[in-house]
Amino acid sequence: MMLLMALAAAALPPDTRFAPLADPYRPGCAVGVIEEGRLIHARGYGSADLSTGRPITARTAFNIASMSKQFTAAAIGLLIDDGRLTEEDDVREYLPELPDYGRTIRIRHLLHHTTGLRNHMALAGFQPTGPLPTHEEALSLVFRQKALNFRPGTRHQYESPNYVLLAEIVERVSEMPFERFLKTRMFLPLGMKDTGFASPALARAYNAGPDGKFVLNEAVNRARGSSGLLSTVEDFSKWLAALGDGKIVSRPLFQRMLAGTKLEDNTPIAYSYGLQVERDHKGVPGLTRIGHGGQTAAYRSIFSYFPEHRFGTVMLCNVSNAPLNLAQGMADDWVKSRFGPAPAAATAAPPPVPLAASEAARLAGTYHDPEGDEIRSFAADGPALKLVHFGEAYALAHLGGGRFALEGLGEFRFDGERMIETGPGQPALAFTRLAPPEPRPLEDYAGRYASKEVDGEAVFRVDGGRLAMKLPAGEVALEPIATDSFAAPGQGFGRIAFERYPSGEVAGLTLSTLSGISRLRFDRVR
Repeated sequence: MMLLMALAAAALPPDTRFAPLADPYRPGCAVGVIEEGRLIHARGYGSADLSTGRPITARTAFNIASMSKQFTAAAIGLLIDDGRLTEEDDVREYLPELPDYGRTIRIRHLLHHTTGLRNHMALAGFQPTGPLPTHEEALSLVFRQKALNFRPGTRHQYESPNYVLLAEIVERVSEMPFERFLKTRMFLPLGMKDTGFASPALARAYNAGPDGKFVLNEAVNRARGSSGLLSTVEDFSKWLAALGDGKIVSRPLFQRMLAGTKLEDNTPIAYSYGLQVERDHKGVPGLTRIGHGGQTAAYRSIFSYFPEHRFGTVMLCNVSNAPLNLAQGMADDWVKSRFGPAPAAATAAPPPVPLAASEAARLAGTYHDPEGDEIRSFAADGPALKLVHFGEAYALAHLGGGRFALEGLGEFRFDGERMIETGPGQPALAFTRLAPPEPRPLEDYAGRYASKEVDGEAVFRVDGGRLAMKLPAGEVALEPIATDSFAAPGQGFGRIAFERYPSGEVAGLTLSTLSGISRLRFDRVR
């Protein structure tokens, strides 16, 4: 009873908190709060369909996007409990179409996003069919890839093809369609009648424009396993309440879902079985939080759940600028009401050390990781050094001794021409500064290039003294970063490295992106 009183005082969302979403003429969100395994608050805010005025309710369905992954992982877990497969199984045992990369990709690598598989959605951007392949097209793209981004088990890289392959494994091992397996083994036993891959109660999704207008955006990810599941606040709350009670997901399976994993070098990662697992949440010893978010088209979703206390929040939305932080705010309020304010850090972050403008200018430049073919670009802004990522510049805090930090999320250590990047859940990555490019005629690179691993072409041309790359999705201007190497980081492209015959003529290129593709090979078309 005291917990309920505290919840009512602190964690239940008052109408004032969600007032911006309460306009019936705007898209919005459905919100739920689970306490002691029961949905004690559920309400919809805004419109599910602006053309009809249909309101959002607790039974309105939304595309929960990447929150679908936990159901795919749980399906694999059920098959493991059935004795049909194990985490250590070679994926090619079930998917012989997957190339032999010389290193075994195991089921656990898929579950934890440590395979090194290239992102099929990024690959689809090179194809005339567009960036949203069907399930069958996604499988075909993955099976055509001749290389990995990294050796399995050595890095954590969140990529959707891992879960597309898991869904296919569920189908082949269970000998039933993926959707039917989920419905039979999970949804129907839990009374999740409004969860599946089609729903008459689905909310329409809208991009929010700067002019205050809303435009339909429902071009969603169509590959099963990684995304695409439709659910409601009422149904998703039943799933959260059932986690760990042993009825559908056995207690040993749930413990495996919470266990996390380690990379080959023993670096721990917090992603496990489709869940982000955070231990000692907000500095509270022993408090475990699981959660995940989702984004596809204009659908947005997020949840937080504290399994030991059976408390959670869920927020499902049909607008691109949904204030998902409100859901996290509800969870934070509950933590404060139950455990008090977050304890102060044992050691305060050291104050930034002044940096000379000349030193910032010396460190600025582009650095290259030869193993993953990643680049990091730094720019000097007076006495400040900034990381340039996707066209945005992020100020770094100088810690002294060539060390810089980015909002506590990672650290960059410069030592001569090398830069070492460290961050949570990742091994240390070593980068080397790229030498300034030697002048080469841009016309050397002009022409058509094709890849055996995708169906589209990349066309390069010289425009106004700059090299431009045209893809099915559009054209981007490139900047030279080294001899025969270019980049367009503001457009999501990393290193584009041209290769030459001994005669000096350009033979082809390898292309890497900031969204999960390393060294995709293109040959020049004659």
